[in-house]
Amino acid sequence: MRKLLSSAALLLIQACTTEKPLDNSNSTNDTLIPFTVEQPLSCSFGNLELNDNVVVLAAGGGEGKELDFVIEQKSGNAAKKIDVAVNSIDKPVVLMLGTYNPTIWNIGWTPGTKILAVSVFGYHKQRVSGLPAGTLVLASSHDEGGPCELTALTNNKTGSNEDKQAQQLFNRPIASFSRVARGKVTIGDPIAYGVSLVTSNATPLESFREPNTPLAGSAGLEQALKENILRKATLNDVAEWTRLLTQKYAQMHKKPPDIPPYLDNAFMVLKEFVCPAGLYGSHSANFYVAKGVPYPKGDCGHSSIYDFNSMMLECSAGSACGEDILNGRIGAGAMRRMTTINSGPSKPGD
Repeated sequence: MRKLLSSAALLLIQACTTEKPLDNSNSTNDTLIPFTVEQPLSCSFGNLELNDNVVVLAAGGGEGKELDFVIEQKSGNAAKKIDVAVNSIDKPVVLMLGTYNPTIWNIGWTPGTKILAVSVFGYHKQRVSGLPAGTLVLASSHDEGGPCELTALTNNKTGSNEDKQAQQLFNRPIASFSRVARGKVTIGDPIAYGVSLVTSNATPLESFREPNTPLAGSAGLEQALKENILRKATLNDVAEWTRLLTQKYAQMHKKPPDIPPYLDNAFMVLKEFVCPAGLYGSHSANFYVAKGVPYPKGDCGHSSIYDFNSMMLECSAGSACGEDILNGRIGAGAMRRMTTINSGPSKPGD
């Protein structure tokens, strides 16, 4: 399937009528969760006082690896995980972390490294795992109405927004900035080969899972297949779509519109179905809704939906399918309707 773009609108065509994870071998056994400022009233750690030798280390500018669950539902995205390795034996550190999508920053540190506080920013919800009990955490995101101006971190140039935020929070500039790559980042000094990182089990990744939500992305689709809610679509299914489309228009003495059925990552929807989060870009799917089956619920992302009940194709304007509709490459002769959805900005990289 072609790479799909960000979603800004929903297009309906009416066809008939109209790499290596953290080594947790040195995990501590904290039983208390860290004190986390989930919804801080101000962009501040309050009365936090730092010695002059404490340095601000920052990281961002990249994406994490996708998890199979969500930590919030507003974005429609599966949560991502960024493994953070911190090494600063000579000086205590405070961390500034930030990225766009909903993310859990999974922190580990070398023996002797002291992490005094962590500030984490994002457009969507951000959380931190792996820290020992009692570590100060300030989490601020646009979606949660956080008080900090930053919604991600991209650099540490003097006078940048990141540097200004560091001055506000810690009264000192950013000492170094590390870029996230492939869901991992090392902050501070290089780590010698063979050194195991220390982590805490006080806040495991699963503790941030949004309750009562299906698995996200491909894991959610696999779950629906096992429960016989979905089955893989076949050549016979797409042939039936074409046959019924032609039949409907023949009854109206009209040429059927060009609405090509696709079999890339395609499924027949057999029962009531909630689209899993994260069906964007290369993770999107093609759904064929069988007759008598309700229309899928939830955020189906960039997926295309072929409804055998209405003989209607639905896809987001930001998807390849939606772009083809808007530019007249498919659907000529059909009635079109547009309904605005997802008012948030496009996600980088989609």
